[in-house]
Amino acid sequence: MHKLALLLRRQRAQDFFLHPGHIGLDVGQGLHTLGGDHQQLASAVGRIGLAPHPALGFQPPNHRARSRRVKGHPLGQTHLVDARAAQQGIQDGKLHGRDAGTGQLLGKNGQVGWELRRSLAPLGELLALDRSSTSHCGDLSNLEGLAQTVREFRPDVVVNAAAYTAVDKAETDSQTAFLVNELAPEALASVCAAIGAYLVHFSTDYVFDGSGQKPWLETDATAPLNVYGHSKLAGEKGIAEQGAKHVIFRTSWVYGTEGGNFAKTMLRLAQERERMTVINDQFGAPTAAALLADVTALALQASQPLTGIYHLAAAGETTWYAYADYVLAKAKALKPSLNYAVRDFVAVPTSNFPTPAKRPLNSRLNCSRLEQALQLKLPPWQAGVDAMLTKIL
Repeated sequence: MHKLALLLRRQRAQDFFLHPGHIGLDVGQGLHTLGGDHQQLASAVGRIGLAPHPALGFQPPNHRARSRRVKGHPLGQTHLVDARAAQQGIQDGKLHGRDAGTGQLLGKNGQVGWELRRSLAPLGELLALDRSSTSHCGDLSNLEGLAQTVREFRPDVVVNAAAYTAVDKAETDSQTAFLVNELAPEALASVCAAIGAYLVHFSTDYVFDGSGQKPWLETDATAPLNVYGHSKLAGEKGIAEQGAKHVIFRTSWVYGTEGGNFAKTMLRLAQERERMTVINDQFGAPTAAALLADVTALALQASQPLTGIYHLAAAGETTWYAYADYVLAKAKALKPSLNYAVRDFVAVPTSNFPTPAKRPLNSRLNCSRLEQALQLKLPPWQAGVDAMLTKIL
């Protein structure tokens, strides 16, 4: 019998949030920097369970309702479970099932962390923590506390979905950025190596300099443009140096469904403002937190655990301007009663919005390595956005 030691009640989001997308938006009130680093976000629990996600267009291979043990795998399973069935077993915060391993999740209330609570639920006993947790330490600024929690709980898998993502603030707060993004992951990797646990960590396209137009490969040279990017790259290297079994997913332009996000802001401003200017020379793929969580869970069920760095983002590419334009058009189609005030919708370069931290222009990620390893096809970014708009409108 396995137990899910996981609080399912909604809580105010307090974590460092994972990998925000940033955009300058001129609406007559100066610069607004949008992303997880300054928003209080909480994702929904009531989505359908582990993939396939019809709305996201994600179809993993060999979807089965049954489970079987996989010898030597971190969580020892390859089953996919519908969350509705899983939720039927939830009693007093516990989910009852069989043949499970143990996991520890950090950053449980972040955009990705909340979705991971859903996707990891069928896989075994899960201790989900954030920086305000009192039963065990989930604060990435407390290195010894983090290590002590792992030593005491002795999980098979540690999933770190917490990070310092205040990109502009990091320029003047580098000590905290490196503490959370470098030293904490390194400490986790060290204790994971000592007890034989498998570490899952999330990184960012900001490790690259944003040059060129080709999607970045895992093997391409890194050259961060800002303190945040340097701290995340240092974290990747620190994990690798500890010798722990690990996988690092680099992603970009992540958004959650509930709470604030870029699309909701565009919809609100389009109804309030006559003029909007949006950056049109930064390229990437909006990536749903739910997609990251589902692929993570799928990776933990693979017959051969992933090792090293993999790129993980929705398929295709767009700019922030084109993304906003898509959102406004799609929302209007879904809800014709929307009344837009905007009459002047202008595309502008990044240079129109100077910020303390320089942003990469090319955030495209080549995810072929991951698709081949897991034998899957990542969905187009529009699929996740469509699902999100359908839910919020």
